Amino acid sequence: MPPFRPVLQVFRLFPFLSLLAAGLCLGCSGQSAKHLPCARWESIAPQTVRMRHLLFRYQVVPVGDEVGVMAEASPRPDRLPDWAAWYGEIGLDIYITDENGTVLARQGVTLPPRSLDPEAALPVQARFNLGTNAGRPLFVAFGYRLILADAPPDAATRKILVAEGALER
Repeated sequence: MPPFRPVLQVFRLFPFLSLLAAGLCLGCSGQSAKHLPCARWESIAPQTVRMRHLLFRYQVVPVGDEVGVMAEASPRPDRLPDWAAWYGEIGLDIYITDENGTVLARQGVTLPPRSLDPEAALPVQARFNLGTNAGRPLFVAFGYRLILADAPPDAATRKILVAEGALER
Protein backbone atom coordinates (compact mmCIF):
# COMPACT_ATOMS: atom_id res chain seq x y z
CA MET A 1 0.00 0.00 0.00
CA PRO A 2 1.50 3.40 -0.97
CA PRO A 3 2.19 5.74 1.99
CA PHE A 4 -0.04 8.50 0.57
CA ARG A 5 -3.20 6.33 0.26
CA PRO A 6 -4.68 7.42 3.68
CA VAL A 7 -4.24 11.05 2.60
CA LEU A 8 -6.24 10.37 -0.57
CA GLN A 9 -9.04 8.85 1.51
CA VAL A 10 -9.25 12.03 3.61
CA PHE A 11 -9.50 14.15 0.45
CA ARG A 12 -12.40 11.96 -0.76
CA LEU A 13 -14.22 12.83 2.48
CA PHE A 14 -13.43 16.56 2.15
CA PRO A 15 -16.73 17.58 0.41
CA PHE A 16 -18.75 15.75 3.06
CA LEU A 17 -16.71 17.22 5.92
CA SER A 18 -17.00 20.71 4.40
CA LEU A 19 -20.78 20.48 4.22
CA LEU A 20 -20.96 19.16 7.76
CA ALA A 21 -18.80 22.02 9.07
CA ALA A 22 -20.84 24.62 7.15
CA GLY A 23 -24.08 23.19 8.57
CA LEU A 24 -22.76 23.34 12.10
CA CYS A 25 -21.64 26.94 11.64
CA LEU A 26 -25.03 28.00 10.26
CA GLY A 27 -26.83 26.25 13.09
CA CYS A 28 -24.79 28.13 15.65
CA SER A 29 -24.68 31.53 13.98
CA GLY A 30 -26.65 34.52 15.20
CA GLN A 31 -27.07 36.24 18.49
CA SER A 32 -28.91 35.30 21.64
CA ALA A 33 -30.39 37.65 24.21
CA LYS A 34 -31.91 34.87 26.30
CA HIS A 35 -29.80 35.88 29.31
CA LEU A 36 -31.00 39.51 29.21
CA PRO A 37 -34.12 40.88 30.89
CA CYS A 38 -36.83 41.51 28.32
CA ALA A 39 -40.48 42.47 27.98
CA ARG A 40 -43.17 41.31 25.60
CA TRP A 41 -43.58 43.41 22.47
CA GLU A 42 -46.68 45.55 23.09
CA SER A 43 -47.69 48.91 21.72
CA ILE A 44 -50.30 49.72 24.34
CA ALA A 45 -48.42 51.44 27.14
CA PRO A 46 -44.89 52.42 28.18
CA GLN A 47 -42.87 49.54 29.62
CA THR A 48 -39.75 49.17 31.73
CA VAL A 49 -36.79 46.81 31.57
CA ARG A 50 -34.45 46.87 34.57
CA MET A 51 -30.86 45.90 33.87
CA ARG A 52 -27.80 45.76 36.09
CA HIS A 53 -26.66 49.40 35.60
CA LEU A 54 -29.46 51.02 33.57
CA LEU A 55 -33.24 51.20 33.63
CA PHE A 56 -34.84 51.34 30.17
CA ARG A 57 -38.27 52.93 29.75
CA TYR A 58 -39.71 52.44 26.29
CA GLN A 59 -42.78 52.39 24.12
CA VAL A 60 -43.51 50.67 20.82
CA VAL A 61 -45.11 52.99 18.26
CA PRO A 62 -46.31 52.37 14.69
CA VAL A 63 -44.33 54.31 12.05
CA GLY A 64 -45.92 53.75 8.64
CA ASP A 65 -45.18 50.17 7.55
CA GLU A 66 -42.55 49.86 10.28
CA VAL A 67 -42.58 49.87 14.05
CA GLY A 68 -40.54 52.19 16.22
CA VAL A 69 -39.13 51.74 19.68
CA MET A 70 -38.68 55.00 21.58
CA ALA A 71 -36.62 54.49 24.73
CA GLU A 72 -34.71 56.26 27.46
CA ALA A 73 -32.00 54.68 29.57
CA SER A 74 -31.56 56.05 33.07
CA PRO A 75 -28.61 55.22 35.30
CA ARG A 76 -29.16 53.22 38.45
CA PRO A 77 -27.03 55.26 40.89
CA ASP A 78 -27.16 52.50 43.51
CA ARG A 79 -25.38 50.20 41.03
CA LEU A 80 -22.68 52.65 39.85
CA PRO A 81 -19.38 53.53 41.55
CA ASP A 82 -19.62 56.61 43.78
CA TRP A 83 -16.79 58.31 41.85
CA ALA A 84 -18.48 57.91 38.41
CA ALA A 85 -19.27 61.39 37.08
CA TRP A 86 -18.96 60.91 33.29
CA TYR A 87 -19.94 58.58 30.49
CA GLY A 88 -16.70 58.33 28.52
CA GLU A 89 -18.35 56.03 25.98
CA ILE A 90 -22.01 55.26 25.42
CA GLY A 91 -23.33 52.45 23.21
CA LEU A 92 -26.99 51.43 23.48
CA ASP A 93 -28.73 48.59 21.60
CA ILE A 94 -32.33 47.57 21.07
CA TYR A 95 -32.97 43.91 20.29
CA ILE A 96 -36.14 42.32 18.94
CA THR A 97 -36.18 38.64 19.91
CA ASP A 98 -38.40 35.61 19.62
CA GLU A 99 -39.65 33.60 22.60
CA ASN A 100 -36.35 31.67 22.71
CA GLY A 101 -34.24 34.82 22.98
CA THR A 102 -32.92 34.59 19.42
CA VAL A 103 -32.16 38.08 18.14
CA LEU A 104 -34.28 38.76 15.04
CA ALA A 105 -33.29 42.41 14.67
CA ARG A 106 -30.88 44.80 16.33
CA GLN A 107 -30.21 48.50 16.11
CA GLY A 108 -27.78 50.50 18.12
CA VAL A 109 -26.72 54.04 18.76
CA THR A 110 -23.47 55.57 19.94
CA LEU A 111 -23.76 58.80 21.90
CA PRO A 112 -20.99 61.33 22.57
CA PRO A 113 -19.39 61.49 26.04
CA ARG A 114 -21.33 63.49 28.62
CA SER A 115 -21.61 64.07 32.31
CA LEU A 116 -23.41 61.39 34.26
CA ASP A 117 -26.50 63.02 35.67
CA PRO A 118 -28.69 60.56 37.61
CA GLU A 119 -31.75 62.60 36.61
CA ALA A 120 -30.95 62.74 32.87
CA ALA A 121 -31.89 59.85 30.61
CA LEU A 122 -29.97 58.67 27.56
CA PRO A 123 -32.15 58.61 24.42
CA VAL A 124 -32.28 55.64 22.06
CA GLN A 125 -34.75 54.90 19.31
CA ALA A 126 -34.98 52.56 16.37
CA ARG A 127 -37.27 51.56 13.54
CA PHE A 128 -37.87 47.95 12.60
CA ASN A 129 -39.58 46.26 9.67
CA LEU A 130 -40.86 43.07 11.24
CA GLY A 131 -41.79 41.44 7.93
CA THR A 132 -42.88 37.84 8.46
CA ASN A 133 -42.18 38.10 12.19
CA ALA A 134 -45.06 40.53 12.74
CA GLY A 135 -47.58 37.81 13.66
CA ARG A 136 -45.46 35.87 16.15
CA PRO A 137 -44.75 36.57 19.83
CA LEU A 138 -41.90 39.08 20.03
CA PHE A 139 -39.90 40.56 22.87
CA VAL A 140 -37.82 43.69 23.40
CA ALA A 141 -34.44 43.55 25.10
CA PHE A 142 -31.69 46.10 25.49
CA GLY A 143 -27.94 46.12 25.64
CA TYR A 144 -25.34 48.69 26.59
CA ARG A 145 -21.64 49.35 26.73
CA LEU A 146 -20.60 52.23 28.96
CA ILE A 147 -17.24 53.47 30.05
CA LEU A 148 -17.78 55.30 33.32
CA ALA A 149 -15.15 57.85 34.31
CA ASP A 150 -14.42 60.26 37.15
CA ALA A 151 -13.93 63.22 34.75
CA PRO A 152 -14.22 64.09 31.05
CA PRO A 153 -12.43 61.49 28.85
CA ASP A 154 -9.28 63.59 28.32
CA ALA A 155 -8.84 64.23 32.08
CA ALA A 156 -10.14 60.97 33.58
CA THR A 157 -7.94 59.13 36.06
CA ARG A 158 -10.43 56.36 36.89
CA LYS A 159 -12.44 54.38 34.34
CA ILE A 160 -14.54 51.25 34.38
CA LEU A 161 -16.38 49.37 31.63
CA VAL A 162 -19.90 48.15 32.35
CA ALA A 163 -21.76 46.23 29.67
CA GLU A 164 -24.60 43.83 28.99
CA GLY A 165 -25.56 42.66 25.54
CA ALA A 166 -26.48 39.83 23.20
CA LEU A 167 -24.06 36.96 22.84
CA GLU A 168 -22.82 35.35 19.64
CA ARG A 169 -23.67 31.69 19.38
